[in-house]
Amino acid sequence: MANGLGISLQGVKKQIKNLKDRGILIHEESDKTGYWRIIIKP
Repeated sequence: MANGLGISLQGVKKQIKNLKDRGILIHEESDKTGYWRIIIKP
């Protein structure tokens, strides 16, 4: 993902944490078989 975005791995981790903290990105179910849900607030 980092290569595709042109940023470092740490940059990707930072952005994911930012989205999770803001309630925009939520991980559903288990770590192994779960999925990410994007919450769009109007």
